[in-house]
Amino acid sequence: LAGGGRVAVDRGAEQGDPFGSLYCGLVLALVLERTRERLAAECPEHANFADAWYMDDGQLFCVPEAVDDVLRVLDEELAKVGATRGVGQDVKSVARLVGREEAVRAYPDAWMTERVRGSCKLPGNNAPVHVLGVDIGNAEVRNKQFLDTAEAVAAGREKISVLGDVATELVLTRRCGDVCKVTHLLRAHGPNLEADALNRFDKDLEKALALAIGGPLHGEAHKQAALGVKQGGLGARKAADVVLPAFLASRVQAKPLVEKLAAQLTEQGLLPVAFEATYGHEVDVAHGAFAAKLSPARAEGLDELLARAREDGQAKAEALAAGRALPRPQQNCGSSREAGEALVVPAGGEDPESEPGFGGLQQELCALLDEQRGEGLRTTATQQERWGDLRRLQELQDPSVSHDWLWALNPVHGATVAPGDFGTALRIRLGAHLTDEPVLCRRCGKEILERTATHALCCAAPEGTHGHYLVRDKLFPLVQLADNNASTEVPELIPSAPALRPADIYTEVAIPGTRAALDIGICSPDASGAGLDCCEAMWRKKRERYEPY
Repeated sequence: LAGGGRVAVDRGAEQGDPFGSLYCGLVLALVLERTRERLAAECPEHANFADAWYMDDGQLFCVPEAVDDVLRVLDEELAKVGATRGVGQDVKSVARLVGREEAVRAYPDAWMTERVRGSCKLPGNNAPVHVLGVDIGNAEVRNKQFLDTAEAVAAGREKISVLGDVATELVLTRRCGDVCKVTHLLRAHGPNLEADALNRFDKDLEKALALAIGGPLHGEAHKQAALGVKQGGLGARKAADVVLPAFLASRVQAKPLVEKLAAQLTEQGLLPVAFEATYGHEVDVAHGAFAAKLSPARAEGLDELLARAREDGQAKAEALAAGRALPRPQQNCGSSREAGEALVVPAGGEDPESEPGFGGLQQELCALLDEQRGEGLRTTATQQERWGDLRRLQELQDPSVSHDWLWALNPVHGATVAPGDFGTALRIRLGAHLTDEPVLCRRCGKEILERTATHALCCAAPEGTHGHYLVRDKLFPLVQLADNNASTEVPELIPSAPALRPADIYTEVAIPGTRAALDIGICSPDASGAGLDCCEAMWRKKRERYEPY
């Protein structure tokens, strides 16, 4: 221990011990080193094997003739440290031949010795295998796992939907009920997954989103919801959109390390010579398919991102080979917070869309696609002369706009949207329909209340007045910090019209040497007098109101 004491551990690790995986890795590394040394001394023709481990989950590759000797020595060395691969019904190991179908079919079964049969499951040659959460095999195996996972995720979303709080449901869905639950499969298989499987996942997510926010969404609203929040969306990304960024990010970043491993495996005759060419071809095809979705300028940005990612991957592979600390990535998005920062997560930090800067290459690629899709939505709105939708999208995509309300759940951490209003706010954000059909405004009787009900934000005078006073009451305590004598709604400031109260807040310290009447103006962008500049519109309105006096 750090203080100099010692704790004797003779079996396993205590529950919750943060060093448990480290103990396991160190012991297994020692076991494999001893296994290689003994094989080199006892049967050198069988000493060459390759292995890869994630804690206690390992993959071992060797020529078929060496299987019995490798397992014999490995089991003996494992027994010395109190470990076992199991026997009988408890075996965890799986042994199979892997290669071209005609070759493995013709290979003799002599490698399946009594030891192999007793300590390994034998599912058959080229049988699918489950490695680190991914089923590796033919198309049927890949797509079945994806659909099974999609079904499990849909069942989880149903449980989320009973919470009855839209804000919480939205955050939980993004955190543990959307494409994040299948990202590992997208990274592993990418375009090799069937489009029908991806679309089924996406349709289920769309249904869950519509249910959460109070009704069906039209096509444009669903497209917007699938964007990241910086582009005006909800971060409800589609598997069909993420499949190429996920696959490309995984393959590009892993390529330098894969090439180092592949060269060694090929040298030992454990991997076909064509493997590296096949790997590179898949990367090039995915790169070309993704670039085709982008404008020429963004395609250039994609090339730059991938170039930096290759450099990062190369530096990481060299550091791993040399036993050095891994370098920090060059990506605009870092891979993680610093260790000290990770101890205290900021309010809303649990939501994956709240801090997109703490992402990686995949997130940057998704951001490129978001920009392209966001531009497409604006172009469509312009072509169809839907000026209200265009203004809404431009405002949401402006870098100065805060989206924090989307993950503000706890009033202790700051302002939150009232639960009863959150779903409506989401529908307004997405330009979703709020009424079944356009109707005449019952308040003014002059304008048509279209299905998005934007006219209501211009015509609801009582609620507008109420909101105006709420904003004034939030600002007033701040003014009082500088001027204890500040007051609100002061009369008799205009001698010719003493009943008028032009100052929402009246103070003598805002402007040195004179008194100031601070007036608050709130206007919907869809209002007829909104104009293009809010300050100019406010000034014009006040001049028209007070010039007669």
